[in-house]
Amino acid sequence: MVGLSALLFPKINYISISHQNAVTLDVYPKISGYFVQKFFLRLINWVTTIRAKKVALSYYEFDDESVICCPPVLRQSSYDKSDKNEDFVLIYLMNQDMLPGLIDEAIRHPEINMECFTRLTKEFVCPRNLKLHKLDGKLFQEKMKVCKSVICSGGFETSAEAILNNKPLLMVPLPNHYEQYANCNDVEKHDLGTYSKKIELHKLPIKQYGKTEWFYCVENKLKQIFNINEPLN
Repeated sequence: MVGLSALLFPKINYISISHQNAVTLDVYPKISGYFVQKFFLRLINWVTTIRAKKVALSYYEFDDESVICCPPVLRQSSYDKSDKNEDFVLIYLMNQDMLPGLIDEAIRHPEINMECFTRLTKEFVCPRNLKLHKLDGKLFQEKMKVCKSVICSGGFETSAEAILNNKPLLMVPLPNHYEQYANCNDVEKHDLGTYSKKIELHKLPIKQYGKTEWFYCVENKLKQIFNINEPLN
């Protein structure tokens, strides 16, 4: 609706900020298939960016004259670091239906401690090395700062926070979800992590090779985009 309103109110300046603005660019790593989802993503991008200055959020910097490349826009608290390092893998699951597979992996790898956040609506019997949490954004972020590595879905924000915090990253995209598979492919192509169609602990990378300096350019980028001279809160 905001994009279409640009046709009715041409004197208003519009700025469109999204990761989707990067996904449809020629410089973005491509994957095959998903023709219908690709079509609708391009359609949505077009409708939401009519007469707008387009800002494309990305894990890394790239050049494309059609958009302004910008680091991920994360919560301010995401940039607060911790000196603690604890021996567990932090896991975020989009839904609890993936828990049986995680429990099987925990049983196969008793030497790996895990803490998993998901939308819990029923009880699960877990081995001693797996601890379950209901969704809690503040607690999850605290755990992100001290964990040794991260497993998450193919979403952009959680994976970006893992890269910012220098955490080895394994992504597990939701089935038949083009954008999540595209994000996972992008992460692997740029050596920021790896991905698997299911949770496989042996695929967890040992290190995180992302350039976090790019993430700290976000304030200056946003100030340029919005023509702001004062510090951002």
